[in-house]
Amino acid sequence: MKDLFQLLFIHIGTRRIWISPATNNPDTAWMSQQAKSFLQHCDDVELKHTIIMRDNDGKFQKGFDEVLEAGKCHVKKNTPASPNLNAFVERAVQTYEHECLDQFIVISPRQLNVIGREFQA
Repeated sequence: MKDLFQLLFIHIGTRRIWISPATNNPDTAWMSQQAKSFLQHCDDVELKHTIIMRDNDGKFQKGFDEVLEAGKCHVKKNTPASPNLNAFVERAVQTYEHECLDQFIVISPRQLNVIGREFQA
């Protein structure tokens, strides 16, 4: 078994979510690419993006924040050891896990990507 990782962004004003493609190696290049893809998605669907809140997970490397800041977003980090400060995204992740992922046995990143896209839609 392998762990697969996805990023989930939620636009608070519209409650729209964006789920990244899955990877089993969330390195700096992958994280930066997901930030670029998210900003492109916001531009495509005309969602205003000015503040990005994120936790202090070690997977968020410097490149991730730099991509978002280059896209005219202010990156705001949560206080360390306080996951409840970002209740909107915590609830969105919980909904994705319980209402969607608990219904499947995921066998590949490709399958998880299809599941994520369908849930996002």
